[in-house]
Amino acid sequence: MQLEKLRPGLQQTQQVHLLNELPSGLIFPYVIMTIVLLALGFMIRYSKLPDVKEQEEDDTAGTEIRRKSIFRFPCLILGLVISLAAIFISGKTSVWFSALPGLSNGLLWPSIWALALDGLGKFTKQGSALLIMGVVGGATTSLLYGYLSDYYNPQRAYWVLIPCYFFILFFSVKGYKIGKLNL
Repeated sequence: MQLEKLRPGLQQTQQVHLLNELPSGLIFPYVIMTIVLLALGFMIRYSKLPDVKEQEEDDTAGTEIRRKSIFRFPCLILGLVISLAAIFISGKTSVWFSALPGLSNGLLWPSIWALALDGLGKFTKQGSALLIMGVVGGATTSLLYGYLSDYYNPQRAYWVLIPCYFFILFFSVKGYKIGKLNL
């Protein structure tokens, strides 16, 4: 907002110079983040971690907790409510609601991981690798959000999240069972 107030009083060359200086203020924080992430990566790479042993298949795989109501998935409901609030509420409150889906996603991830890997036995390593690739593949949602944000507006672009949460709902109720009988 301060930049918008300054621009009309400046000459064209001063405006161009000011706009060219803005990205340079972002370089240093990203360099610091890169150094920290690389250091963490090297620390993890060269740390002494135990080898993961393959899981023995057990006969208790048929015992599962049955959920009979959507209200038994509070993190999913939280994600849907937060996403809808980010769409329909305006102002600074909408900004807070646009940051909060990370909370429900962070709470959902352990449940998704457990449901997806349950009963894979000797295929657990490949299953977990596919889950990690799915996280990276989720970046396409961000690209779609960016496109819709540019085409419409950032608040309307949050509609991208709603089908994602409905798919998570499908997976949590029925989707995780698909293919388990074929293992």
